Amino acid sequence: MCALALAVASFDLGCSLSFDTGALPDGGPGGPLQNDAGTPDNGSAPGNDGDGGNPDAGSRPDAGDSNSPAKPQPPQFIGMSTDSESDATGFVVSKPTGTLPGDLLLVSIYVTDQQNVITFPGMAGDWHPIDTHVLTKCQATTVWAYHVYSNSDPSPYYFGIQYARFVESLALMAYRGVDSKNPIGQHVLTEFSATLSYGPVLLTTDQANETLVLMSVN
Repeated sequence: MCALALAVASFDLGCSLSFDTGALPDGGPGGPLQNDAGTPDNGSAPGNDGDGGNPDAGSRPDAGDSNSPAKPQPPQFIGMSTDSESDATGFVVSKPTGTLPGDLLLVSIYVTDQQNVITFPGMAGDWHPIDTHVLTKCQATTVWAYHVYSNSDPSPYYFGIQYARFVESLALMAYRGVDSKNPIGQHVLTEFSATLSYGPVLLTTDQANETLVLMSVN
């Protein structure tokens, strides 16, 4: 039995819970993970209207209060495109249906041959490697990378394979609501062999509301 490669990647949100936090809203929480419900701190307590200390109705924070940051949502899965080849020198795959500028494209590639090299479409630096892992028991290579989609992207995408081999597979996934500067959080790739029970895959997330992606090859 050939080895199984299990890869997990977590996405960081493009908001106050991301690695690249930036300035917090007025009256917002004091840190990325301290108060994601949007409740006001002492500095945003309701004021008095001068009639016995009852709070003025206009100063009560509610769902429509502009000082209450929106609760962050996990990234949204948009779609996926796949391509499987045999003895080909590359993959040809279109963007997933529904992909819009600013969406994150995540590609996972599996090719036979430990020495194989994948080339990416577009300009150098358009695609950012996450992990390249040699599977010694399978004599294969897995590659993960991400790219932020724009209207200037080539269509379709062409991913080159240095050495044509009999097993070649690619999955291209699109997600929305991901921090384009720091999209990938913790990730790990684990190789198993000669077993029908795969795991554990050890991964500890570092934020709330992260999206976990699991890809496996057998």
